[in-house]
Amino acid sequence: MNFVVEPTYRVLDKTILAETLVLHEKSYELLKWVGRNLQTGTLDFGVAHEAASTADAAKEWIARHWHNLPGTVRPKKRQLGAIVLLLFQ
Repeated sequence: MNFVVEPTYRVLDKTILAETLVLHEKSYELLKWVGRNLQTGTLDFGVAHEAASTADAAKEWIARHWHNLPGTVRPKKRQLGAIVLLLFQ
């Protein structure tokens, strides 16, 4: 008996793909913004984090400083977990 397995294709939802690409761009811009502000001394990471991982610490930091981030790099609050995944995965 021969079985033929047809390939299956997963189609990405256009809305999810578009949101992911925007988040990817924001995460890159956020990294550049942090780098510039660390160099000029206007940003400080002096707070010790109790987070279990670097990703958790980053999520905590972004949430704490969310209102201070420029709109061009600020994710929506519901996107915090996703942007941290893009930065650390």
